[in-house]
Amino acid sequence: MPMQGGGGSLPELQQTISAGEFQFYAILIYSDVDTNFINFLNLSHDALSIMSGKKVFVFWFENFERDSILLWKPGNEPSDRKLSVKRNDSLRLAKALEIPLSNTPCLLVCRSLEDKEAVVYSFDNTWSHEHLAEHFKAVFDTLEDFLNRFQKPQTFYTYESLDNRFMNIRIKKWVKRVISNQSIGNMLRAIATGVTVAG
Repeated sequence: MPMQGGGGSLPELQQTISAGEFQFYAILIYSDVDTNFINFLNLSHDALSIMSGKKVFVFWFENFERDSILLWKPGNEPSDRKLSVKRNDSLRLAKALEIPLSNTPCLLVCRSLEDKEAVVYSFDNTWSHEHLAEHFKAVFDTLEDFLNRFQKPQTFYTYESLDNRFMNIRIKKWVKRVISNQSIGNMLRAIATGVTVAG
């Protein structure tokens, strides 16, 4: 299972990103130790793709080698470099953003891959399939409602408001805004190319 999202080929995804059609990017962070969560993703892949809709691009790390949007920036030509990432590489992003490992698996949500701020919604690997499903449904309902209410909110207000909305649906564990010195996209590109990642 490669990084997934709004569907279509790499050039189609690049055009959609360039046109600004994605309103949120959601990155799943988890590792080999999160076996229950992995099983949930494997069984729910198509449903999650539909739930995320056309305005939220969801992707996650799995074992694969291919061209990737992570090495491409809006306004630039697609990179000729190949991406090689594995599931556990997502933990490098968690560490760079100072997300405690005990709060993974989680979903990192940002307005743009070039943002330095994001909201993290944490799951629990011990939750049942049904419990995880309810949380994903609530997260995507929250994002859709947010987009319906605020067409082009200011970045700060977006993250503060989204953080509060996620806390309202949170039953357990952790919701937090994280801020880094570099953009989420730069950290992802560093991970994809094997460069050391720093928050």
